[in-house]
Amino acid sequence: MKTLILMRHAHPEYNSDNGDVNRKLTDEGRKAAADMAQYLLRNSFIPQAVITSHARRARETTDIVSQNLNIGKTDVSTLEMIYYGYTTDELTSHIATTDDNVATLMIIGHNPDISYFAANMTSLHNLSFPPAGVIVITFDIDKWSDIEPRQGTIISSNSPRNR
Repeated sequence: MKTLILMRHAHPEYNSDNGDVNRKLTDEGRKAAADMAQYLLRNSFIPQAVITSHARRARETTDIVSQNLNIGKTDVSTLEMIYYGYTTDELTSHIATTDDNVATLMIIGHNPDISYFAANMTSLHNLSFPPAGVIVITFDIDKWSDIEPRQGTIISSNSPRNR
């Protein structure tokens, strides 16, 4: 069994003179990221590896989650493709290269792509992630190279709105 945790970055500032990729989290966003990390911890959803977008708001979310879950910096990687515009096949192909010793993998990205990806991996429609929203999906596979769209089962989801 493999577990994939998908998370949308937490609430960022809306206006940034430094461009979209450099928008940082608001105080509300930092709190929401910490709250969602605590939710994952309470429910024993602890990733051994995290893949994040290079955008500042995603990296800040990742830092907060990693600190709360005691995930080492060497277990976090950045993938620019997650910023915007990837296909399910592209991200699935990247996930398939994950070391099979990793039972739980987390991806922190952006809407609408993270919602589309979750929907495509589970065959559910109209999934949407509010900022800091989390969804946990299991796959009945032993190797990440066997991951396929529409084979996942959602076992948990939460967002700051649900708290």
